[in-house]
Amino acid sequence: MGTGESQVHRIAKQVGVDIRTVWPSEPKDFTPWLAENLDYLEDLQLGTLTLVRTEAPVGSLSLDILAEMTNGDRVAIENQFKAADHDHLTRGLAYAIGSSPQSKFLVVIAEHHKLEFKKVAEYMNSVGRDTTNGIGVYLVEVSVLQGGDSYFPQFNVVVSPTWASEKASLIQNGVTGRVDDFIEKANKASRPVFSEIIASFKDKPGRSITYNSKAVLSLYVLNPGTAKSLNIAQLSIDGTLTICRGNVLDSKPFEDEDMSEIFDSAINELFVDYKRTPKNYYPSTSIFSAIQVEDYVLRVENLFQSWIPNNRSFNMEASLTHISRVIRRINTKSSTWAHHGSIVDGLLKDPEANLFVKTANELQQSDWTSQQTASNMVAWWSQKYTVDRNPYKDEFLRMKVDQKYSYWAKELGEPKSTN
Repeated sequence: MGTGESQVHRIAKQVGVDIRTVWPSEPKDFTPWLAENLDYLEDLQLGTLTLVRTEAPVGSLSLDILAEMTNGDRVAIENQFKAADHDHLTRGLAYAIGSSPQSKFLVVIAEHHKLEFKKVAEYMNSVGRDTTNGIGVYLVEVSVLQGGDSYFPQFNVVVSPTWASEKASLIQNGVTGRVDDFIEKANKASRPVFSEIIASFKDKPGRSITYNSKAVLSLYVLNPGTAKSLNIAQLSIDGTLTICRGNVLDSKPFEDEDMSEIFDSAINELFVDYKRTPKNYYPSTSIFSAIQVEDYVLRVENLFQSWIPNNRSFNMEASLTHISRVIRRINTKSSTWAHHGSIVDGLLKDPEANLFVKTANELQQSDWTSQQTASNMVAWWSQKYTVDRNPYKDEFLRMKVDQKYSYWAKELGEPKSTN
Protein backbone atom coordinates (compact mmCIF):
# COMPACT_ATOMS: atom_id res chain seq x y z
CA MET A 1 0.00 0.00 0.00
CA GLY A 2 1.11 3.57 -0.59
CA THR A 3 1.64 6.28 1.99
CA GLY A 4 -1.02 8.68 0.68
CA GLU A 5 -3.90 10.32 2.51
CA SER A 6 -5.28 8.53 5.56
CA GLN A 7 -8.52 6.61 4.99
CA VAL A 8 -9.48 6.47 8.67
CA HIS A 9 -12.61 8.51 7.95
CA ARG A 10 -13.90 5.63 5.80
CA ILE A 11 -13.92 3.09 8.64
CA ALA A 12 -17.49 2.02 9.42
CA LYS A 13 -18.96 -0.29 12.04
CA GLN A 14 -21.36 -2.93 10.75
CA VAL A 15 -24.86 -2.77 12.24
CA GLY A 16 -27.96 -4.84 11.59
CA VAL A 17 -30.72 -3.33 9.43
CA ASP A 18 -34.16 -4.45 8.27
CA ILE A 19 -33.76 -6.68 5.20
CA ARG A 20 -36.46 -4.61 3.46
CA THR A 21 -33.94 -1.80 3.34
CA VAL A 22 -32.16 -3.81 0.65
CA TRP A 23 -35.02 -5.91 -0.73
CA PRO A 24 -38.40 -4.16 -0.26
CA SER A 25 -40.26 -7.19 -1.63
CA GLU A 26 -39.45 -10.90 -1.31
CA PRO A 27 -40.89 -12.01 -4.70
CA LYS A 28 -39.91 -8.89 -6.66
CA ASP A 29 -36.50 -8.11 -5.14
CA PHE A 30 -35.03 -10.81 -2.88
CA THR A 31 -35.82 -13.93 -4.92
CA PRO A 32 -34.55 -12.49 -8.26
CA TRP A 33 -31.38 -11.27 -6.52
CA LEU A 34 -30.71 -14.64 -4.84
CA ALA A 35 -31.36 -16.48 -8.12
CA GLU A 36 -28.43 -14.55 -9.60
CA ASN A 37 -26.24 -14.85 -6.48
CA LEU A 38 -26.56 -18.48 -5.39
CA ASP A 39 -22.91 -18.47 -4.31
CA TYR A 40 -24.09 -16.71 -1.13
CA LEU A 41 -25.42 -20.13 -0.06
CA GLU A 42 -21.93 -21.66 0.08
CA ASP A 43 -22.37 -22.49 3.79
CA LEU A 44 -24.79 -25.22 2.73
CA GLN A 45 -21.70 -27.14 1.55
CA LEU A 46 -23.52 -28.31 -1.58
CA GLY A 47 -20.86 -27.04 -3.94
CA THR A 48 -21.60 -24.72 -6.85
CA LEU A 49 -25.32 -24.22 -7.45
CA THR A 50 -26.65 -23.31 -10.90
CA LEU A 51 -30.05 -21.72 -11.48
CA VAL A 52 -32.55 -23.93 -13.32
CA ARG A 53 -35.51 -21.57 -13.10
CA THR A 54 -37.52 -19.31 -10.82
CA GLU A 55 -41.23 -19.71 -10.11
CA ALA A 56 -41.14 -23.46 -10.80
CA PRO A 57 -44.78 -24.71 -10.85
CA VAL A 58 -46.07 -26.66 -7.82
CA GLY A 59 -49.66 -27.52 -8.73
CA SER A 60 -51.52 -24.22 -8.74
CA LEU A 61 -48.65 -22.52 -6.87
CA SER A 62 -44.94 -22.10 -7.63
CA LEU A 63 -41.53 -22.69 -6.03
CA ASP A 64 -39.34 -19.61 -5.70
CA ILE A 65 -36.05 -21.06 -7.00
CA LEU A 66 -35.01 -24.38 -8.48
CA ALA A 67 -31.24 -24.90 -8.56
CA GLU A 68 -28.95 -27.70 -9.67
CA MET A 69 -25.77 -29.12 -8.18
CA THR A 70 -22.78 -29.90 -10.38
CA ASN A 71 -23.75 -33.59 -10.51
CA GLY A 72 -27.28 -32.81 -11.70
CA ASP A 73 -29.08 -33.20 -8.35
CA ARG A 74 -31.85 -30.65 -7.82
CA VAL A 75 -32.16 -28.22 -4.89
CA ALA A 76 -35.54 -26.63 -4.14
CA ILE A 77 -35.37 -23.16 -2.52
CA GLU A 78 -38.34 -21.42 -0.90
CA ASN A 79 -38.03 -17.87 0.46
CA GLN A 80 -40.13 -15.89 2.94
CA PHE A 81 -39.77 -12.63 4.83
CA LYS A 82 -40.53 -12.67 8.59
CA ALA A 83 -40.93 -16.12 10.19
CA ALA A 84 -41.44 -19.16 7.98
CA ASP A 85 -45.02 -20.48 7.95
CA HIS A 86 -46.68 -23.80 7.11
CA ASP A 87 -47.56 -22.67 3.59
CA HIS A 88 -43.97 -22.09 2.47
CA LEU A 89 -42.61 -25.21 4.16
CA THR A 90 -45.38 -27.38 2.69
CA ARG A 91 -44.97 -25.82 -0.76
CA GLY A 92 -41.25 -26.52 -0.71
CA LEU A 93 -41.75 -30.12 0.41
CA ALA A 94 -44.48 -30.65 -2.19
CA TYR A 95 -42.15 -29.56 -4.97
CA ALA A 96 -39.09 -31.43 -3.63
CA ILE A 97 -41.04 -34.68 -3.32
CA GLY A 98 -43.31 -34.41 -6.36
CA SER A 99 -40.90 -33.03 -8.94
CA SER A 100 -39.27 -35.15 -11.59
CA PRO A 101 -36.45 -35.67 -11.00
CA GLN A 102 -37.05 -35.45 -7.26
CA SER A 103 -35.04 -32.77 -5.49
CA LYS A 104 -32.31 -34.04 -3.17
CA PHE A 105 -32.40 -31.00 -0.89
CA LEU A 106 -34.93 -28.41 0.24
CA VAL A 107 -33.74 -25.01 1.46
CA VAL A 108 -36.23 -22.78 3.30
CA ILE A 109 -34.96 -19.22 3.82
CA ALA A 110 -36.70 -16.85 6.25
CA GLU A 111 -35.85 -14.19 8.79
CA HIS A 112 -36.69 -16.60 11.59
CA HIS A 113 -37.59 -20.27 12.01
CA LYS A 114 -39.89 -21.39 14.80
CA LEU A 115 -38.95 -24.26 17.08
CA GLU A 116 -41.69 -26.53 15.68
CA PHE A 117 -40.34 -26.12 12.14
CA LYS A 118 -36.82 -26.88 13.33
CA LYS A 119 -38.06 -30.11 14.90
CA VAL A 120 -39.88 -31.08 11.69
CA ALA A 121 -36.74 -30.43 9.64
CA GLU A 122 -34.55 -32.39 12.08
CA TYR A 123 -36.98 -35.31 11.96
CA MET A 124 -37.03 -35.35 8.16
CA ASN A 125 -33.24 -35.25 8.10
CA SER A 126 -33.02 -38.20 10.50
CA VAL A 127 -35.42 -40.21 8.34
CA GLY A 128 -33.83 -39.11 5.07
CA ARG A 129 -30.42 -40.38 6.12
CA ASP A 130 -31.53 -44.01 5.94
CA THR A 131 -33.68 -43.93 2.80
CA THR A 132 -32.66 -43.98 -0.84
CA ASN A 133 -35.09 -41.19 -1.75
CA GLY A 134 -34.56 -39.15 1.41
CA ILE A 135 -34.62 -35.36 1.16
CA GLY A 136 -32.23 -33.18 3.15
CA VAL A 137 -33.85 -30.08 4.66
CA TYR A 138 -31.98 -26.85 5.37
CA LEU A 139 -33.46 -24.02 7.40
CA VAL A 140 -31.61 -20.76 6.76
CA GLU A 141 -32.11 -17.39 8.46
CA VAL A 142 -31.34 -14.28 6.38
CA SER A 143 -30.30 -10.91 7.79
CA VAL A 144 -28.40 -7.83 6.60
CA LEU A 145 -25.53 -5.84 8.06
CA GLN A 146 -24.73 -2.28 6.98
CA GLY A 147 -21.25 -0.80 7.03
CA GLY A 148 -21.01 2.74 5.67
CA ASP A 149 -22.79 2.80 2.32
CA SER A 150 -22.50 -0.97 1.81
CA TYR A 151 -24.81 -3.83 2.77
CA PHE A 152 -23.68 -7.34 3.69
CA PRO A 153 -26.22 -10.19 3.37
CA GLN A 154 -25.88 -12.89 6.06
CA PHE A 155 -27.17 -16.44 5.62
CA ASN A 156 -27.09 -18.47 8.84
CA VAL A 157 -27.81 -22.21 8.56
CA VAL A 158 -29.80 -23.17 11.68
CA VAL A 159 -30.75 -26.72 10.65
CA SER A 160 -28.99 -28.96 8.16
CA PRO A 161 -28.83 -32.70 7.44
CA THR A 162 -25.83 -34.11 9.31
CA TRP A 163 -25.28 -36.49 6.41
CA ALA A 164 -25.29 -33.73 3.79
CA SER A 165 -21.52 -33.67 3.41
CA GLU A 166 -21.62 -37.40 2.63
CA LYS A 167 -24.05 -36.95 -0.27
CA ALA A 168 -22.86 -33.53 -1.29
CA SER A 169 -19.14 -34.25 -1.23
CA LEU A 170 -17.84 -32.79 -4.46
CA ILE A 171 -15.76 -35.86 -5.19
CA GLN A 172 -18.52 -38.41 -4.41
CA ASN A 173 -20.89 -36.46 -6.61
CA GLY A 174 -18.51 -36.67 -9.54
CA VAL A 175 -17.19 -33.12 -9.57
CA THR A 176 -13.83 -34.42 -10.71
CA GLY A 177 -13.47 -31.79 -13.39
CA ARG A 178 -13.10 -28.96 -10.90
CA VAL A 179 -10.74 -31.00 -8.72
CA ASP A 180 -8.70 -31.96 -11.74
CA ASP A 181 -8.55 -28.29 -12.63
CA PHE A 182 -6.98 -27.59 -9.24
CA ILE A 183 -4.45 -30.40 -9.72
CA GLU A 184 -3.47 -29.04 -13.13
CA LYS A 185 -2.89 -25.57 -11.69
CA ALA A 186 -0.78 -26.88 -8.78
CA ASN A 187 2.99 -26.98 -9.14
CA LYS A 188 4.21 -30.28 -10.54
CA ALA A 189 6.07 -31.35 -7.39
CA SER A 190 2.88 -31.14 -5.32
CA ARG A 191 0.50 -32.92 -7.70
CA PRO A 192 1.16 -36.54 -6.57
CA VAL A 193 0.67 -35.65 -2.89
CA PHE A 194 -2.41 -33.55 -3.62
CA SER A 195 -3.92 -36.40 -5.65
CA GLU A 196 -3.40 -38.83 -2.76
CA ILE A 197 -5.02 -36.44 -0.29
CA ILE A 198 -8.03 -35.92 -2.55
CA ALA A 199 -8.38 -39.68 -3.04
CA SER A 200 -8.36 -40.16 0.75
CA PHE A 201 -11.52 -38.05 0.95
CA LYS A 202 -13.40 -40.05 -1.65
CA ASP A 203 -16.33 -42.10 -0.30
CA LYS A 204 -15.45 -41.22 3.31
CA PRO A 205 -18.57 -40.38 5.35
CA GLY A 206 -18.51 -36.88 6.77
CA ARG A 207 -15.71 -35.62 4.50
CA SER A 208 -16.05 -33.18 1.63
CA ILE A 209 -13.94 -30.91 -0.55
CA THR A 210 -14.66 -27.50 -2.03
CA TYR A 211 -12.72 -25.65 -4.70
CA ASN A 212 -14.19 -22.17 -4.82
CA SER A 213 -11.24 -20.21 -6.11
CA LYS A 214 -8.40 -20.52 -8.56
CA ALA A 215 -5.80 -21.15 -5.89
CA VAL A 216 -7.21 -22.97 -2.84
CA LEU A 217 -8.85 -26.35 -2.25
CA SER A 218 -10.49 -26.70 1.18
CA LEU A 219 -10.84 -29.93 3.19
CA TYR A 220 -13.94 -30.33 5.37
CA VAL A 221 -15.02 -32.83 8.02
CA LEU A 222 -18.37 -33.06 9.74
CA ASN A 223 -18.57 -31.91 13.36
CA PRO A 224 -21.46 -33.97 14.82
CA GLY A 225 -21.65 -31.60 17.76
CA THR A 226 -22.83 -28.74 15.53
CA ALA A 227 -24.15 -30.78 12.57
CA LYS A 228 -21.99 -28.62 10.30
CA SER A 229 -18.95 -29.29 8.15
CA LEU A 230 -15.80 -27.50 9.25
CA ASN A 231 -12.88 -26.39 7.10
CA ILE A 232 -9.87 -27.99 8.85
CA ALA A 233 -7.17 -27.56 6.19
CA GLN A 234 -6.47 -25.94 2.82
CA LEU A 235 -4.22 -26.86 -0.08
CA SER A 236 -2.79 -24.10 -2.28
CA ILE A 237 -1.53 -24.43 -5.84
CA ASP A 238 1.92 -23.24 -4.71
CA GLY A 239 2.27 -26.49 -2.73
CA THR A 240 1.37 -25.09 0.70
CA LEU A 241 -0.75 -26.82 3.33
CA THR A 242 -2.57 -24.48 5.72
CA ILE A 243 -3.72 -26.06 8.97
CA CYS A 244 -6.96 -24.40 10.08
CA ARG A 245 -6.13 -24.75 13.76
CA GLY A 246 -8.21 -21.69 14.65
CA ASN A 247 -11.34 -23.16 13.04
CA VAL A 248 -10.99 -26.34 15.06
CA LEU A 249 -10.34 -24.57 18.37
CA ASP A 250 -13.19 -22.10 17.83
CA SER A 251 -15.61 -24.97 17.17
CA LYS A 252 -14.97 -25.99 20.81
CA PRO A 253 -14.80 -29.78 20.44
CA PHE A 254 -12.93 -30.13 23.70
CA GLU A 255 -14.20 -30.73 27.20
CA ASP A 256 -11.10 -29.25 28.81
CA GLU A 257 -7.80 -27.55 28.06
CA ASP A 258 -5.93 -30.87 28.15
CA MET A 259 -7.58 -31.85 24.86
CA SER A 260 -6.46 -28.58 23.26
CA GLU A 261 -2.91 -29.37 24.36
CA ILE A 262 -3.14 -32.87 22.89
CA PHE A 263 -4.40 -31.40 19.61
CA ASP A 264 -1.50 -28.93 19.51
CA SER A 265 1.02 -31.64 20.34
CA ALA A 266 -0.35 -33.66 17.42
CA ILE A 267 0.24 -30.73 15.04
CA ASN A 268 3.76 -30.26 16.40
CA GLU A 269 4.48 -33.96 15.98
CA LEU A 270 3.07 -34.25 12.46
CA PHE A 271 4.31 -30.99 10.95
CA VAL A 272 7.73 -30.18 12.35
CA ASP A 273 8.57 -27.42 9.88
CA TYR A 274 5.61 -25.06 9.76
CA LYS A 275 5.23 -21.29 9.75
CA ARG A 276 3.34 -19.73 12.63
CA THR A 277 0.81 -16.91 12.27
CA PRO A 278 -0.66 -14.48 14.84
CA LYS A 279 -2.16 -16.63 17.65
CA ASN A 280 -0.94 -19.54 15.51
CA TYR A 281 -4.49 -19.86 14.15
CA TYR A 282 -3.48 -20.78 10.61
CA PRO A 283 0.02 -22.30 10.55
CA SER A 284 1.26 -23.48 7.16
CA THR A 285 3.95 -25.72 5.74
CA SER A 286 5.25 -26.82 2.37
CA ILE A 287 6.86 -29.99 3.76
CA PHE A 288 4.24 -32.69 4.25
CA SER A 289 3.02 -36.06 2.93
CA ALA A 290 -0.42 -37.48 2.23
CA ILE A 291 0.00 -39.82 5.22
CA GLN A 292 0.67 -36.90 7.55
CA VAL A 293 -2.43 -35.08 6.31
CA GLU A 294 -4.56 -38.22 6.71
CA ASP A 295 -3.24 -38.64 10.26
CA TYR A 296 -4.18 -35.03 11.00
CA VAL A 297 -7.69 -35.49 9.55
CA LEU A 298 -8.23 -38.67 11.58
CA ARG A 299 -7.24 -36.89 14.77
CA VAL A 300 -9.67 -34.06 14.14
CA GLU A 301 -12.44 -36.55 13.38
CA ASN A 302 -11.65 -38.40 16.60
CA LEU A 303 -11.87 -35.18 18.58
CA PHE A 304 -15.21 -34.27 17.04
CA GLN A 305 -16.69 -37.73 17.49
CA SER A 306 -15.48 -38.41 21.00
CA TRP A 307 -14.81 -35.18 22.86
CA ILE A 308 -17.61 -32.79 21.94
CA PRO A 309 -19.23 -31.03 24.92
CA ASN A 310 -22.20 -32.81 26.56
CA ASN A 311 -21.36 -36.08 24.84
CA ARG A 312 -22.09 -38.44 27.71
CA SER A 313 -22.05 -41.74 25.87
CA PHE A 314 -19.08 -43.80 24.79
CA ASN A 315 -18.76 -44.13 21.02
CA MET A 316 -17.08 -47.46 20.23
CA GLU A 317 -16.99 -46.57 16.53
CA ALA A 318 -14.51 -43.79 17.35
CA SER A 319 -11.97 -46.42 18.43
CA LEU A 320 -11.69 -47.56 14.79
CA THR A 321 -9.95 -44.38 13.71
CA HIS A 322 -7.61 -44.41 16.74
CA ILE A 323 -6.59 -47.98 15.94
CA SER A 324 -6.16 -47.25 12.23
CA ARG A 325 -3.86 -44.35 13.04
CA VAL A 326 -1.81 -46.45 15.46
CA ILE A 327 -1.43 -49.25 12.89
CA ARG A 328 -0.10 -46.77 10.33
CA ARG A 329 2.35 -45.41 12.87
CA ILE A 330 3.67 -48.90 13.69
CA ASN A 331 4.01 -49.74 9.99
CA THR A 332 5.81 -46.48 9.27
CA LYS A 333 8.19 -46.42 12.22
CA SER A 334 9.18 -50.09 12.36
CA SER A 335 8.46 -51.22 8.77
CA THR A 336 6.70 -54.26 10.26
CA TRP A 337 3.17 -55.64 10.35
CA ALA A 338 1.11 -54.50 13.34
CA HIS A 339 -0.28 -57.36 15.43
CA HIS A 340 -2.73 -57.35 18.31
CA GLY A 341 -0.16 -56.84 21.06
CA SER A 342 1.76 -54.09 19.33
CA ILE A 343 -1.48 -52.23 18.51
CA VAL A 344 -2.62 -52.40 22.13
CA ASP A 345 0.77 -51.14 23.26
CA GLY A 346 0.59 -48.35 20.65
CA LEU A 347 -2.86 -47.26 21.86
CA LEU A 348 -1.65 -46.95 25.44
CA LYS A 349 1.51 -45.03 24.46
CA ASP A 350 -0.37 -42.57 22.24
CA PRO A 351 -1.59 -39.66 24.47
CA GLU A 352 -4.81 -39.09 22.54
CA ALA A 353 -5.72 -42.78 22.22
CA ASN A 354 -4.76 -43.48 25.84
CA LEU A 355 -7.08 -40.72 27.04
CA PHE A 356 -9.84 -42.20 24.85
CA VAL A 357 -9.34 -45.63 26.47
CA LYS A 358 -9.39 -44.22 30.00
CA THR A 359 -12.51 -42.17 29.29
CA ALA A 360 -14.22 -45.25 27.83
CA ASN A 361 -13.63 -47.02 31.15
CA GLU A 362 -15.02 -44.08 33.11
CA LEU A 363 -18.14 -43.68 30.96
CA GLN A 364 -18.87 -47.40 31.09
CA GLN A 365 -17.98 -47.59 34.79
CA SER A 366 -15.81 -50.57 33.95
CA ASP A 367 -13.45 -52.23 36.41
CA TRP A 368 -11.22 -53.31 33.53
CA THR A 369 -7.67 -52.07 33.29
CA SER A 370 -6.72 -49.81 30.38
CA GLN A 371 -4.81 -52.76 28.93
CA GLN A 372 -7.96 -54.91 28.91
CA THR A 373 -10.12 -52.18 27.37
CA ALA A 374 -7.56 -51.45 24.66
CA SER A 375 -7.27 -55.17 23.92
CA ASN A 376 -11.04 -55.43 23.59
CA MET A 377 -11.08 -52.49 21.17
CA VAL A 378 -8.42 -54.09 18.95
CA ALA A 379 -10.28 -57.41 18.98
CA TRP A 380 -13.46 -55.59 17.96
CA TRP A 381 -11.56 -53.78 15.16
CA SER A 382 -10.37 -57.17 13.87
CA GLN A 383 -13.86 -58.66 14.10
CA LYS A 384 -15.31 -55.77 12.13
CA TYR A 385 -12.60 -56.38 9.52
CA THR A 386 -13.58 -60.08 9.27
CA VAL A 387 -17.29 -59.42 8.71
CA ASP A 388 -16.71 -56.57 6.22
CA ARG A 389 -18.10 -53.94 8.61
CA ASN A 390 -14.84 -52.10 9.21
CA PRO A 391 -14.84 -48.85 7.19
CA TYR A 392 -11.03 -49.00 7.01
CA LYS A 393 -10.81 -52.54 5.63
CA ASP A 394 -9.91 -51.45 2.11
CA GLU A 395 -6.96 -49.46 3.48
CA PHE A 396 -5.20 -52.39 5.19
CA LEU A 397 -3.82 -55.79 4.26
CA ARG A 398 -4.21 -58.65 6.75
CA MET A 399 -2.24 -61.84 7.18
CA LYS A 400 -1.17 -64.14 9.97
CA VAL A 401 2.33 -63.54 11.30
CA ASP A 402 3.42 -66.05 13.95
CA GLN A 403 -0.22 -67.21 14.15
CA LYS A 404 -1.40 -63.67 14.92
CA TYR A 405 -3.59 -61.56 12.67
CA SER A 406 -1.46 -58.58 11.62
CA TYR A 407 -2.12 -55.48 9.52
CA TRP A 408 -0.30 -53.32 7.00
CA ALA A 409 -1.38 -49.99 5.48
CA LYS A 410 -1.66 -50.42 1.71
CA GLU A 411 -0.51 -46.89 0.90
CA LEU A 412 2.93 -47.77 2.30
CA GLY A 413 3.57 -50.25 -0.52
CA GLU A 414 4.93 -53.75 0.00
CA PRO A 415 5.82 -54.56 3.64
CA LYS A 416 9.55 -54.93 4.19
CA SER A 417 9.36 -57.44 7.00
CA THR A 418 7.00 -59.92 8.69
CA ASN A 419 8.94 -59.98 11.94
